[in-house]
Amino acid sequence: MNYQTETFDQVIDEIKPLLEANHREICASPGLLKLAPDYESYKALEDAGVLFVFTARKEGALVGYVVVINTPNLHHKDVKFSIADTIYIKPEYRGSINGLKLLEFTKGQLKLNGVDYLTVHMNTDNLFAGLLKHLKFRQIEEVWGAEL
Repeated sequence: MNYQTETFDQVIDEIKPLLEANHREICASPGLLKLAPDYESYKALEDAGVLFVFTARKEGALVGYVVVINTPNLHHKDVKFSIADTIYIKPEYRGSINGLKLLEFTKGQLKLNGVDYLTVHMNTDNLFAGLLKHLKFRQIEEVWGAEL
């Protein structure tokens, strides 16, 4: 398995089917929340230097990704935050060290780029808290949602 930083343009075509699979697997309100990524905004964020894509590839094929957005935090202006926008590993590559290695790689690359703190949100139907705890994350809040 190879872990690397790639550009949005490098992965856009390959990432689309994985985004669709991820959405089918975790979407909390599929009737309302149709998958409709704003690819132009993703590209603009990357061009602005705040969006990064970290990938896992097996024999050249994309099998997982972490997309992060570096963002200011209004409560902690002196700390550089990064938010994991989306994380996905194909099911057949889970249950081994692939997710661990991808997240370790992500953390290392962010640290090299001056990021101080990474937040990860996860769907309650697809928990990977054990993996995050192993990587020294701790639960810091809960997020709730409701259709209006």
